[in-house]
Amino acid sequence: MQNSKFKTTRIVLRSCPAEDEVDEFAGLHGWPRRAEAEARREGGIPYTVSWDLGDESILEYVEDGMSKNCYLIVRGPTRESVEPVVEMISEELFPWDHTELLWCVDNAPDPIELGLSIIRLAVGSPDGFHGETFRRVKSGLTHPDSQVRDMSLWASTYSPWSEYIPLLQNLAAQDPVTEIRERAGLVLEAYRVRGGGDGS
Repeated sequence: MQNSKFKTTRIVLRSCPAEDEVDEFAGLHGWPRRAEAEARREGGIPYTVSWDLGDESILEYVEDGMSKNCYLIVRGPTRESVEPVVEMISEELFPWDHTELLWCVDNAPDPIELGLSIIRLAVGSPDGFHGETFRRVKSGLTHPDSQVRDMSLWASTYSPWSEYIPLLQNLAAQDPVTEIRERAGLVLEAYRVRGGGDGS
């Protein structure tokens, strides 16, 4: 895996767990199972399985206990080396595409679904700053419903862009809910540990 220099953004699957579905997909293409994480779906620790695609490329499946989403990442030497695999995933596993993820946020019927949709959008967001994603997470961080603000806090950790920092600082200082103020402070500290929230 260390030689795989390029990786895709997280490709969010529609169902979770989806290990059997992905394992069948990999088997149909002759990709052997490579590794399995020791932590198995407990304590919020991501559970990961990977398949060897050859040519130093890897398909990685992750069950994220924190967000309750499952996603795939394809790693390889170059963008061109992984693009055919991404196309196969799109055609055979029908993951969420980014337009759909945005639509779900914009059309959420209630605060809980809004918060869940913001998290799912963030899980599928690119590493580099993406304005449409940022605007929707920002709207969640400033939402009048505390549950939406709380879920949006977690959403902001998946691609920790520096643009979130003023919003997080405001929550840490002024949110009327003590737990949200405290969690915002923890998220800010995590940003600092990562090196300033540049998404690297």
